[in-house]
Amino acid sequence: MDPEEYRWAVPGESGALCTAPVTALLALTGTLVVAREDGVVEALPVAEGPGPLLDGTRTMWRSEVPVNALTWGYGEVLGAAGERIVRYGADGSLSAGPELGAPIGALCARAGKVFAVAGPAVHTLERDGDGWRLARSTPLPEEGYHDLDIDRKGAHAVVLRRPPESEAAPPRGVVVNLATGEEVGGVRAALSEVESITDVYARFSPVTDNVYRFASRSHDVEKLARFAKSGRRVKGRTGLRMQPSTWCTPVAASPDGRYVASRQSGSGVLVWDLAAERRVLYAELDDAAVDAKLARRARRMPVAVRPLADGITVTRWAHLPVPDAATAAVAVAPGARYAVAGGADGTLTVIDGATRRIEYGDGTVSQPAVLTARVPVPAFGGYAFGDGHWVGVAPDGTVTAVDLGTGEARVPGALDFTGMDYPRLADVHDGVLVVTHTEGTRGYDLASLTEVWRAGARASAGPAREADDGFGFRQDQEGWSLYRLDAPETTLVTLCDRGLGLWFGDLHVDTVRGWAVGQDRGGRLALWRLDDGTVPHLYDGLGEVLAGDYAFTDDALWLYTDRLRDGALYRLALPPREPWRGT
Repeated sequence: MDPEEYRWAVPGESGALCTAPVTALLALTGTLVVAREDGVVEALPVAEGPGPLLDGTRTMWRSEVPVNALTWGYGEVLGAAGERIVRYGADGSLSAGPELGAPIGALCARAGKVFAVAGPAVHTLERDGDGWRLARSTPLPEEGYHDLDIDRKGAHAVVLRRPPESEAAPPRGVVVNLATGEEVGGVRAALSEVESITDVYARFSPVTDNVYRFASRSHDVEKLARFAKSGRRVKGRTGLRMQPSTWCTPVAASPDGRYVASRQSGSGVLVWDLAAERRVLYAELDDAAVDAKLARRARRMPVAVRPLADGITVTRWAHLPVPDAATAAVAVAPGARYAVAGGADGTLTVIDGATRRIEYGDGTVSQPAVLTARVPVPAFGGYAFGDGHWVGVAPDGTVTAVDLGTGEARVPGALDFTGMDYPRLADVHDGVLVVTHTEGTRGYDLASLTEVWRAGARASAGPAREADDGFGFRQDQEGWSLYRLDAPETTLVTLCDRGLGLWFGDLHVDTVRGWAVGQDRGGRLALWRLDDGTVPHLYDGLGEVLAGDYAFTDDALWLYTDRLRDGALYRLALPPREPWRGT
């Protein structure tokens, strides 16, 4: 059975959500499976669409040994309970599977088989009638592995190990050939990372033989060479950039291995599309001010100083313990339909991949459905907002226009850049595309792309902004202040960042409609009302919009992002309000 089509036939009546700490999660298209520290395993139906995600109905099982790992078993769910595989059927049945003779550290399903790491071996399980049988055990050089992944062909395994404190060694892993047991690669921390990295996970690419390394206290996902031979990085682009963070483990892959979710900043969730090598979702899930979060993540503190002529210098530092993270487990569903974080306090947080609705297991909502459209577009050499459109021009001249009223994208054709040095799209106005180059400026009809005028001087216009002239902004300790250029000493409104820590220059203001939008270091978007400076909404979970550009229509906020090989336009609904008069 395809996990994308899987729906749990939940028997019985609705039950109350358990409160024990979460130990493992498995996100299927229609079902979220939750394992807890007290041995309870729950199955929660997950709906699709803008409404509630969890309807409160669930099935429960309880075992004496807590389940520490879950995987999709091709028609049933398999869990690791101590040394034994346990099976949860779609009909609500619970049955025992093979016993592996050692505590099971991790499970993975690939190529029609199920794999488990237990003791000094990777065990391969195959279907045997209605059950599973142990088909092969591949030896490993050590014991104590906590993470496992299998490549897309089912031929190699990567296993990761956390050394005990007595070994005083960094975490590391190996890649082995499952048929021969030969060690063909490794995943380890660099010498410069030995003191800072406490945990390492790895996942195979779903389309190549590369390995991606996820390390705690790291900001990047590292793409390692084929089978991570000696753990070396790939030359060229070595990392897939994440959000600033001090936690990015544990990680969990979708059943098909394409999407990977990782814990971020202790309580957030980040989802990667490893096939496209791009970030598709990021939810901060921590409303604390930036300074407070940074203080919680501090790894060292000064314990001895020496006075100097012009100040002091720190002569000794003390290492602080890694704080307990609020999120204990993460998961992502097939197609990145939703992601989920399971808390050490027993809470569940589900983020809808389509609408970005953020809902807790008890039914409360942190963020309603805000994302109403996503228009994929290629990455462009130039773009502009104007005339109710977003228009992008590729380096080869191909033009894509998106109607911001309907979200419809069309390609009217391509521009001929022959004889034009360094052409770029500067503006969209009155149905005309304005393209500048070193020798001058040209205008093209947006509908037909025919040239309608030509000027000898190069225009200096930038991307069009639908806003009034005559206003300025300045930043101080209180936040951002809006003033009239003809009366700069009079502040019209102050937009307090409320500890968000906005990036300088990422504030976009539309004085016609009375909105301002800015982005914080966690990738969240704050939306201000210019009439009173309040923040009616804080958008979270938008993923790849970091460093995007913005435009307002009467009822929506549009964001453009150009991440790696692809671009996208996001449409977010604006809260209703009266027009701002600017007085």
